[in-house]
Amino acid sequence: MDILSLIKYFTDCYKADNREFGIENFFSTKFENQYLQKNEELINGDYPKQFLPDKVGISISKNLQLYSRDKQLFYCSIFLIGKRKIFNKKNINICAPLFFYPAEIIKTEEGYFIKLEQSERKINNAFLKTLDFKESYDTFLKELQTVLKQEIIDYPLLAKVQRTFEKHVVNVQFAEDMVMFPKLIGAASVKKRIANKDNSFDNFEVIPSSGLMVSSKASNINSIVNELEVLQNTSDYSSALISYLQDHSFQITEKYDSSIKPFILNEAQENSVKAANTVNKSVVVGPPGTGKSYTVSAIAIDYLSQGKSVLIATQTDEALQVLSDKLQSFSVGRYRVKAGGSRYKRSLISSLEKFLYKFDQLPYRSQMNRDWSHLSKLIKRLKEIEVEFSNIEEKSIDLTQKVINASGIAGYIRVKWLKLFRLWQKQEWRLIDEYILSLKNSIKEGNNKLMGQLLNEVEYKINFHRKELQALVNSLKNDDLALQSDRLNAINFNVILKALPVWLVKIDNAAEVLPMHKEMFDLLIIDEATQCDMASVLPLMQRAKHLVVTGDPKQLRHISFLSKQQMFDISKKHNLKWDEKFNYRKKSLLDFTLENIESSNQLNFLNEHYRSLPDIIAFSNQKFYDDSLLVINDLPKYRDQQSVFIHEIEGKRNTKGANEKEAKEIIKYVKKLIRNEDSVNRKQATTLGIISPFRDQVSYLGRLIRKEITLSQLQKHNIRIGTPFSFQGDERDIMLISLAIDDDSHHSAMNYLNREDVFNVMITRARNVQEIFLSASIEKLKFDSLLREYLEGISHKENTNIQEENHLDAFINQMKDFLEDLPDINYYLGYQLSGFVIDVLVEKNGNYLGIDLIGFPGDFQRSFSIERYKVLYRIGIQVIPLSYMTWHFDETLKEKLRKKINNL
Repeated sequence: MDILSLIKYFTDCYKADNREFGIENFFSTKFENQYLQKNEELINGDYPKQFLPDKVGISISKNLQLYSRDKQLFYCSIFLIGKRKIFNKKNINICAPLFFYPAEIIKTEEGYFIKLEQSERKINNAFLKTLDFKESYDTFLKELQTVLKQEIIDYPLLAKVQRTFEKHVVNVQFAEDMVMFPKLIGAASVKKRIANKDNSFDNFEVIPSSGLMVSSKASNINSIVNELEVLQNTSDYSSALISYLQDHSFQITEKYDSSIKPFILNEAQENSVKAANTVNKSVVVGPPGTGKSYTVSAIAIDYLSQGKSVLIATQTDEALQVLSDKLQSFSVGRYRVKAGGSRYKRSLISSLEKFLYKFDQLPYRSQMNRDWSHLSKLIKRLKEIEVEFSNIEEKSIDLTQKVINASGIAGYIRVKWLKLFRLWQKQEWRLIDEYILSLKNSIKEGNNKLMGQLLNEVEYKINFHRKELQALVNSLKNDDLALQSDRLNAINFNVILKALPVWLVKIDNAAEVLPMHKEMFDLLIIDEATQCDMASVLPLMQRAKHLVVTGDPKQLRHISFLSKQQMFDISKKHNLKWDEKFNYRKKSLLDFTLENIESSNQLNFLNEHYRSLPDIIAFSNQKFYDDSLLVINDLPKYRDQQSVFIHEIEGKRNTKGANEKEAKEIIKYVKKLIRNEDSVNRKQATTLGIISPFRDQVSYLGRLIRKEITLSQLQKHNIRIGTPFSFQGDERDIMLISLAIDDDSHHSAMNYLNREDVFNVMITRARNVQEIFLSASIEKLKFDSLLREYLEGISHKENTNIQEENHLDAFINQMKDFLEDLPDINYYLGYQLSGFVIDVLVEKNGNYLGIDLIGFPGDFQRSFSIERYKVLYRIGIQVIPLSYMTWHFDETLKEKLRKKINNL
């Protein structure tokens, strides 16, 4: 398949499916919390923040807290006002800002303030394109951008802007009030001026006004389109891009053995790291709560340990923050760069200046140029123990059998035991204790070595490339926006990536922070790939050698409105034979990648679920993942604990699509939780999410919550509200689900609830408790509906951990007799956890000790692998091996075991 034709096809699909964000009418009902200022103090650089009345600050802050995934605050300035006549439609008001900035509300002891960054200024291109030009919009825009090269907007600059408009635009004039700037025109006067233009259409006036509004989040469509068009003009493609677009992959290396592993991984995660190193394109499928972010971090740090660079990209800020936080939990994570906007610049400047001016004061300086032979010995010893441990089972079985067969020949047994006793003393508890201690030390020292390795690279760059690093700092501090692209291309990123090798970026922000140099990164990881379309990621791939894609095909895909006919026409235009795999509307980045992998070693499925209690994840596991998820929290204290509850509400869905009674019951629940945790501090407070499959119910709930719950309460419990699309990738301690249907609801609502991806996301966001508010009768739901099956499963919960009282194993029965005499404990024989059996699980004070019985013929003869020991250690369960030989012959063993259990 011709790569250029595919790039052109995807580019045109992206253009046809995405509209540039623009603001046509500041006062439109599609925006919220509009507020105009009296004086300008921000864009003219007078102050870094500007005061906001408490009422406005609280209202906006509540809105953004509840809908942090969906909504964004903008500061708009210098408005074009007027009327526009549209064919077959009524006249519409125009109040379009010339500039807008992403903004934030900050709270101090003095009150609420607006804060923005001048360097994040956007021009309202979507509206400006609709004006009448003497030549062309492109000619006008080029000159306007030259005029706007400085960040600060003052009156002299606005005078230049006015002359540019007068030179190029036919139907715009500047009001006399502009000379008043930075004094501004208020909301009432602006609305009155617009109303007075009833007899004048498509002639606009520029006035000095500035203010805030909340909007749905804006994507940086133009930057992606520009980069896609640049890609069309090159024939030198990266290996990551080639492997993504073509139906073949190639091996990087057949052998892989990382010398530094500052983390503990299960088998699937280990294989994911290996695949990222051995094939040029791989996929990690991560169902809800299976440690996908941890796996991504492990892959990135593994690459870093080899002196390589990594670019991590996501579709949303929230997903990017999750990965950033996870990376920060590792020592080397402090030198990651979370890129986007000027805030990233401050962080990057700070890191570079520490290298340049305070290098001798940096933490971990002592780890540079150390002798790391002890770490090599640690790692070697770990491998030796793993080999020794793998032999324990067969040796134990063999020796135990000999003892049993020699029964009655006391002399023979005693002689044999005396010869073998020291071996078993070494190979059991002492062996596993040594392993765990070596594992802890190797993780600690691995982190230290990585930090030393990184700082050695930094020191080398300071010694030999100091001028380049200083030039980068100066360039980042420069406020000349017109030179931004030139600056990026002039930077020697080979130097930067040696000092700061891990970068995180939101897909549509990449062009603002990174030049599109071929294969500048060794690896690109794209997370939450079901939310990504197949086109916007192409420029990122051009920047990388190798590719890892992560996501879950059972969750929600990106939203597209492209018709099949449009796709047919675009493919025909570029001489592409239509293939369903190019279905831009239906296929996500993950789908496309999955269809184009060749071998099983390119695909890894994370199957250990860490997030939710068993009751919460059970239905999803059975229905959508064929019971393949191994629930790590499936412990005795949780197994019989009910975590999913149904509240039967006699509510009705009104004509506006809201179920008011359900919403009010949810508010009661929220208030009760807040009262119960009134004395609890914010760090320990229960987090709360409210989800409904229907947007109208979400909007109604939002209005009630903003009215009845204070901002401090929303923030304390991190309360968020949204549809499943808003919550994908997110989680809360407690989730409240408002189904918002009743027995008379239209079949379309019921059909929507039967969408597997929507339903799966909706019921898998809770960690500890799920509360379902239901106004429909379960018995009246369709028999084959997901909702009925789910609700009936909650009503008929069964105990899945039936204990066998009579075990065909003398060893386990002896252990049972021993445990019966111990006070204040619970014990479980043959406890099933995460797909394997812990022979004996002892519980005391909420803590657990697992005992792996080895050797005696019967139900519990076999042991599990050391990989299981590592995973259980990672989640806080200590496991010890115990052979029948030691149990039978070591007279001190029972006392040692008793002490270990008492110390739980």
